Amino acid sequence: MPVIPPVPTLDDQFFWDGVAEGRLLLQRCGDCGVLRHPPQPMCAACGSLALDTVEASGRGTVFTWLLSDERIAAVVALDEGVRLVSNLVDVAPADVRIGMEVELTFVEFEILNALARNPGRVFTRDMLLTRIWGDSAYRDPRTIDVHIRHLREKLETDAKDPEYLFTVRGVGYRFRDEAR
Repeated sequence: MPVIPPVPTLDDQFFWDGVAEGRLLLQRCGDCGVLRHPPQPMCAACGSLALDTVEASGRGTVFTWLLSDERIAAVVALDEGVRLVSNLVDVAPADVRIGMEVELTFVEFEILNALARNPGRVFTRDMLLTRIWGDSAYRDPRTIDVHIRHLREKLETDAKDPEYLFTVRGVGYRFRDEAR
């Protein structure tokens, strides 16, 4: 089942702009400094309408989690003191524990961004690994396959018959040509 993409509002546009830049931004009250997530138009602590943002570390611990459609959905307690809902990647469900340390990754976003900005261009696994992690020597190239599968599950109507993310057998992956 594909994930419904978010529809940014005036209150949370900054958050999604940060995601597009590979940054986790939190809303902070411009008067009392209280952090909050999800974003709200008014500070619950002091009633102020003054808003500010701060970049979060992306580090935290699993507060609670569940397995949903083969995805691990979790509430993560960030080191900054707020909680957010996210998916856990690169971990088996049997290994997830309450209190487990986690760190935010924009891996799937970076892969999708590279492919979508270059429709029709074929990227090898090594090209994507190098683009995402800088040095692909210590990563298994099949890691990309797992992330592509997750992206297809989120984006495609039928992950087994993709409309956007295509496999080029023996080479790598490409995003749909505009002309299709």
